[in-house]
Amino acid sequence: MSRPEHVLLNAYRVLHGRGAHRIQAAPYFYATGHWRCSTLVDGEQVLKYTNGWGWHLPGLAAEAVVDAEQEADAIWAALTPEQQAAAMRPDPAYVVWFSALLDACGDTVPALWDDYDNFLRDGYVWIGTGRVFPLPPGDSLRAYT
Repeated sequence: MSRPEHVLLNAYRVLHGRGAHRIQAAPYFYATGHWRCSTLVDGEQVLKYTNGWGWHLPGLAAEAVVDAEQEADAIWAALTPEQQAAAMRPDPAYVVWFSALLDACGDTVPALWDDYDNFLRDGYVWIGTGRVFPLPPGDSLRAYT
């Protein structure tokens, strides 16, 4: 069975495939050691998740084991009509980058920072011990820079 973190990340990929290119991720590790991920639309945070919540993924009313398609539906339903319209702005460079990021991560999760390091400031995404990935193209992380 997949981990909830991977279902969430793959839900973004599903949404990209549906044309919602401006759905973006801002993943990081919190001081407690939990992995967290903010869902962004056009660079603005709209939903949050911590793996401390288990299967209570963004957009779900309660904890439930779902697949990436179901989670993509839940995220989309949680957005306002204005956020949905903004998410549909084309950004093919981000979509290609994000898919390559997930492929590079394998069974780990990416992070932009943790309690001790700011990988974003240092110019890369952490994808596992000794492994890094380039930052995304464009302005998707403007809220964090």
